[in-house]
Amino acid sequence: FFFFFFFFFLFFFFFPFFFFFFFFFFFFFFFFFFFFFFFFFFFFFFVFFFFLFFFFFFFFFFFFFFFFFFFFFFFCCCSRRRRVDSVLYGRGG
Repeated sequence: FFFFFFFFFLFFFFFPFFFFFFFFFFFFFFFFFFFFFFFFFFFFFFVFFFFLFFFFFFFFFFFFFFFFFFFFFFFCCCSRRRRVDSVLYGRGG
């Protein structure tokens, strides 16, 4: 049952990709010049801007949180340095 479900999942997961490549080569051989330029540039810019958007989104998201926690940790350490020194070494003020 596990292998049946596994092959069932593989078939339905990879079948749209094979179908897409089949249609791509089909239209590539039939409408070479027009469809090649149209589909290639459309697909290229779509994938390019899609991955660019997600890359910059996650990059700035991670960068913002990294610097936020870094400066928060740095501020906490700098603000509590006198209190820690006063507690550890008995210094005043």
